[in-house]
Amino acid sequence: MKIYFYNPNTFEYTHSGEAQYDPVNPDYPLVPPCATLVEPLPSEKGYVNIWCKTHWEYTEDHRGETWYNANLKKLVVINFIGQLPDYYYTPDNPIANPPEGSYWEWDNVNQKWVPNISLYKVEVYNSFNTIWEYKNNIPYTFDGHRYLSKWRDLYNSIYSTLKDGIKDQYRLQDYDGSLFYVNQTQMREIYVKMAEVVDEMYMDKQDLELFFKENNDYQQLSSKLQEYLNKRY
Repeated sequence: MKIYFYNPNTFEYTHSGEAQYDPVNPDYPLVPPCATLVEPLPSEKGYVNIWCKTHWEYTEDHRGETWYNANLKKLVVINFIGQLPDYYYTPDNPIANPPEGSYWEWDNVNQKWVPNISLYKVEVYNSFNTIWEYKNNIPYTFDGHRYLSKWRDLYNSIYSTLKDGIKDQYRLQDYDGSLFYVNQTQMREIYVKMAEVVDEMYMDKQDLELFFKENNDYQQLSSKLQEYLNKRY
């Protein structure tokens, strides 16, 4: 007579074997722990046989499959037996493919990602502060042309990250350390030019911050920001 074994923790069917019989009562099969004489249900794809004290039942089995966990906001590999909670979605579901940027939220009613304007503004302000704090640390002892070009490159490299989604941190490249000898006249011209650039950028920054403060339309905000990004000083 066959006996059927199940996992002591998950109660899922594992394998079968031949029963041993009681030496005293040869007609009586011995059933060890985590085993039963009840035959499991036929194998079914996507399901596993679970022992329920007196009978077998089908239970969903998604182990090894990749699903999107909306609570964790990332793809995960399923490692448990049973029906998945309602916050799991297949990878091709729109909720499993959020736009880049931490300011997007899922709209359950319309079933699409929408921007959280408050979070979007916070991230924009943070990026403003990053560049303006770093700007003040740039030395004035480099060759004027190289200095201005490098500074604009740094400005553009920081803001270019905003085009595909605002980042929380930036890895900024320092100057290569090469020094140039310049006289007082040349340095004065450098200071004047830098002051003009700083003033223009500061006024643009103020205008943009005011626009972001008074406007709550994401399309208008993103268009205004893109216009600002495309400007060259």
